[in-house]
Amino acid sequence: EAPKYLADAIAANTSLRHVNVSNAWLSTDGVVSLALGFRTSTTVKHVQIGRNKFDQAGAEAWALTIKENTMIDQLDLSSTQLKTERLAVIIEALKINSVIWDLNLSGNEFGDAGIKSLAAGLKDSKVLRRILLAGTQITEAGAGDLAILLSIVSLEEVNLKDLDLGQGITLVANAIGRSSSIRDVNLARNKLGDTGVGAVCEAIRECKTLADLNLSENGAGMRAAEFLAEAVPQSTSIRNLDLSW
Repeated sequence: EAPKYLADAIAANTSLRHVNVSNAWLSTDGVVSLALGFRTSTTVKHVQIGRNKFDQAGAEAWALTIKENTMIDQLDLSSTQLKTERLAVIIEALKINSVIWDLNLSGNEFGDAGIKSLAAGLKDSKVLRRILLAGTQITEAGAGDLAILLSIVSLEEVNLKDLDLGQGITLVANAIGRSSSIRDVNLARNKLGDTGVGAVCEAIRECKTLADLNLSENGAGMRAAEFLAEAVPQSTSIRNLDLSW
């Protein structure tokens, strides 16, 4: 009953802007009830409902909220078990939504099939500026679709931590290098090694907007240091560079 009461309160309130119900052990009924409450809210702009398990009914309820609510512009759906059919209904809703600029999908293990669907579904987005995809099990096989997403959407921040891009990092780095909007990229813990860091160095040289870059915990060695020593002085935009172990 508690989620239903909370949903009613959210719908009735006229001053709330940010609601965090992450990791709340919500049942399917709770997830659905909150989706309804947020759907009719006229003030809430930032919603965090990550780390709650979505089944198909929950995903469909939130997809309808994404379609119908015109106020929520920051949405955290991290670690909600979105993949296959559940991810598909969310993507269909995002095609219609015209306000969400900040989307967190981290921890949803949708893998290469998921990033392919996302790239196709978000290709016409005019508002998305920040997308978090950490730990989504995208591999080298999905790097091409990830690069497409980076190339066709005017993203300013992307979190790609804890992926396994392998040699696909070259495609991703090329897309970053060509971007005229991206400012913040997190590539931590991607097992890039010296070769992968070398590919990213091309993006450092080419991208005129890149200000924050996280390359921590990538097993880089002396050769990577040499690549960075050549690339960093050529950048006029880089402000923060994380190379920690």
